[in-house]
Amino acid sequence: MKAETFETRIKYLKSKNFKIIDMDLFSKCILKGEALENAVVVTIDDGWDSLYSQALPILKKYQIPSTVYVASETFEKRIPIYFVAIQYFFWKTNKSEFMFNEKKYHLNRETYAKIFEEISYFFRHISSELLNETLERLARSLSVEYLASKNRKFHCISPDNIYELESAGVSIELHTHTHDNPMTQEGLRSELLENMQVLSKYCKNVPKHFCYPSGFYERKQFEVLADLKIQTATTCQPGLVDHHSHRYELNRFVDGEDVSQIEFEAEMSGLFEILRKLKIRLSALRNS
Repeated sequence: MKAETFETRIKYLKSKNFKIIDMDLFSKCILKGEALENAVVVTIDDGWDSLYSQALPILKKYQIPSTVYVASETFEKRIPIYFVAIQYFFWKTNKSEFMFNEKKYHLNRETYAKIFEEISYFFRHISSELLNETLERLARSLSVEYLASKNRKFHCISPDNIYELESAGVSIELHTHTHDNPMTQEGLRSELLENMQVLSKYCKNVPKHFCYPSGFYERKQFEVLADLKIQTATTCQPGLVDHHSHRYELNRFVDGEDVSQIEFEAEMSGLFEILRKLKIRLSALRNS
């Protein structure tokens, strides 16, 4: 999201007297079953470098608390998020054929997912020291301009940014260690424990709020979250949240440059929520 779009959203919320609160206050109300009228929590996934360079000045200007969910591996190692870089290269390239690791690939709609998974698997198993030069090699093979030393497009915030972010009311929270979301209890527990351990080294508070990577989740994961004393977990499911919402199944409105201002206002006013519920009821009537 562009900085000017983000500021427009914040100015609208302030002008309409929304109560912009932090996740800690919100979770206390949820746990007590208390209603919070006209309250909004600003959440930001992944903690891209632009959070520090573009969003932070706006958060400071309007004194807005926010929650940022951070995958700790790329954060601590200060390396680019490779799977997003690969997606970008595939989107940017004009080539339908390319060579990588001495293998010829034919890139099209039908083969995209398989090639992406194969190349992502390769990147997942190389050392962080080789990551930048390997990304550059992939970019060259696709005729995409990318120089790691001069490009922070695919980097998230670093430990150096934490003090200033926390001083401005930004809470650094859980997003798993590797941005993976294992559906096994053992796998999720391992990811979250490492996520907690790394972030706790740099943050003043132990992280206790979680966002499912890419929004995917299963209810069987709730047991692990409760065992680790995680207070809330957010999804990417659209909808409002109230004191009846399950604390590990919190809906969100996912904003971005593809959302117009009028759509944003309709979502914040509750109009879209009414329409979603009406659609569900009409569908139920048709099927009854």
